Amino acid sequence: MSFDLYVWHEPTPITAERALLVCQSLADGDDSVVQPDPRNLALLDDLLVGFPDPDDPDDDEIDDIVWSVSPDANEYRLILAVGWSRADSFSRAVFALARKHGLTCFDPQRNEVHNPSTS
Repeated sequence: MSFDLYVWHEPTPITAERALLVCQSLADGDDSVVQPDPRNLALLDDLLVGFPDPDDPDDDEIDDIVWSVSPDANEYRLILAVGWSRADSFSRAVFALARKHGLTCFDPQRNEVHNPSTS
């Protein structure tokens, strides 16, 4: 079992209830519930700087791999899965990057939605 986070763009802040519905659709493979946004892939690029690519690690990065499975990423959303032992540090990094990129992040384990700042 892994710790999962979902990232996508919303034009306005949403509730945890709405985020859960979107998350369930995305988990079922239905990307039509969100709009494409290139910032999703830009966030992933930034994230891979601190959390090396699980499919192509350098020799000195092997011990730093946190991923349970490779990120499931496209222009519509990111689905990120890591081991529970790294969940806290990983989620803090993803929440910060989502804010930086103006994206919504949902933590289904805690039923918490992290909306980007609207200011």
